[in-house]
Amino acid sequence: LGIDLDMITVDRLETSRTPNNGGTGGSGTSESSVGAAMDACDKLLAVLEPFRTDDTDTWPKLVAAAAAGQVNLSTTGWWSPQSDAVFQYFVYSAACTSVQLDVLTGEIEIGETVMVYDCGQSLNPAVDMGQVEGGYVMALGYMTTEEVVFDDTGRLLTQGTWENKPPSAFDIPINMRVSFLRDAPNPVGVLSSKATGEPPMALASSILFAIQHAVESTRNDQGDSSPVQLPVPASIAVRERACQVDASQFRLS
Repeated sequence: LGIDLDMITVDRLETSRTPNNGGTGGSGTSESSVGAAMDACDKLLAVLEPFRTDDTDTWPKLVAAAAAGQVNLSTTGWWSPQSDAVFQYFVYSAACTSVQLDVLTGEIEIGETVMVYDCGQSLNPAVDMGQVEGGYVMALGYMTTEEVVFDDTGRLLTQGTWENKPPSAFDIPINMRVSFLRDAPNPVGVLSSKATGEPPMALASSILFAIQHAVESTRNDQGDSSPVQLPVPASIAVRERACQVDASQFRLS
């Protein structure tokens, strides 16, 4: 629209405004919302175009002239790609995670995680940063704490936060650094962007691999050089058992 941001207000979504809006799955909410907003802006600019003159060189004057002309100044944007071409792209990213493992208890401390994420040309760096960090921490729970346990009758035992353990403030990396891949616009994306949300969850696999390396290290100290493959989630009990420490090793040399 070519106007200042302080003239824009984003209101809540209601069915009174968009009665048949789609769901927000597949990490496509930002792309869909921006695409629909751009469509609405294009329609509004087309309505205003006949009223552009030397006397309507500001937005308030232009809108006032259009209102006096009794045209509809309300538009609805709709973004529904007719092909999947707009989603045919890859998201490139990398993560490096350092963990400390207590071989006696299975407790871990994630000291540092460094991530580089490819979001193309970010639609909103603050939102994308939160999505990358949030997706990583969510998957941290999948990888290390949120074990689903059933008894022999099929009854779920890990119900509620007393038994089910989502990540807390003490589980996330002490130092978590995220940066975006530079100069990598997406040629098929909305405003050259790429999705954030679910793709960063894959980066939490670096936690699992770091734990496996720590377990392999303690096994090597015991003379066992066999490879380690931990299940997901690698819960505290799984980690403790994988270290294979027994009382015979509790001695001073």
